[in-house]
Amino acid sequence: MTANLNVVESQQIMSTDLKNILIVKLSAIGDVIHALPVSHAIKKTFPDAKITWVVEPPALEIVKMNPCIDNIILFHKKDFRSFMGFAKKFIPFRREIQDQYYDAVLDLQGLFKSAAIAFFAKSDIKLGICDMRELSGKISKPVVGDHCRGHIVDRYLDTAKAIGCEIDEVKFPLEIPEAEEIKAKEVFQRAGGNLEVPYVIFVIGANWPNKRWSIDHFALLSDWLYNMNMIQIVQLIK
Repeated sequence: MTANLNVVESQQIMSTDLKNILIVKLSAIGDVIHALPVSHAIKKTFPDAKITWVVEPPALEIVKMNPCIDNIILFHKKDFRSFMGFAKKFIPFRREIQDQYYDAVLDLQGLFKSAAIAFFAKSDIKLGICDMRELSGKISKPVVGDHCRGHIVDRYLDTAKAIGCEIDEVKFPLEIPEAEEIKAKEVFQRAGGNLEVPYVIFVIGANWPNKRWSIDHFALLSDWLYNMNMIQIVQLIK
């Protein structure tokens, strides 16, 4: 059974500045967004560190907007589903992962696919979140921090603490390109929104039932906001 790594214990092994760090957080878009503060914490503590992020195509644009990321490795999961695809893509992908040595590897996914990537990465320090699954904890030691039962953002940040980062703020580093900002404003206006007035956006629906809020609750919240006579509501249906 893999032993968990206490944050205090792990910080004691970080005696020098880290220069090269690999983050493995492949999907999904919302989960990748939750992991963004880890990159900010690393850059703030180790400003000269080079951060490489391994991500799948659906969340690529989010990582590209992150100014803390120096290098991106794209993982095409679908290429590995067939024997021919695996035979063709495995060696080039492994070569890209092993192109350099990492002072630390952080597996923020905690699944078999991320464990496979962490396994091939060249590093003596491989850490993961507290609730690693699919035997991923056999490759990267789970970090049990103060927030092991808390919000996922804080659980991710516990891994940053484990490599010596001081967390004095939770910041989501994103720089939105001007073209994307213009496009978002156009979509908002077509939906009837007015950027001059405070607004609330409802995103109704999710892939997993446990993440879906009931329609009745959305209706009650919508009525309450509408009765405030100061907040407009824009609805996005997934």
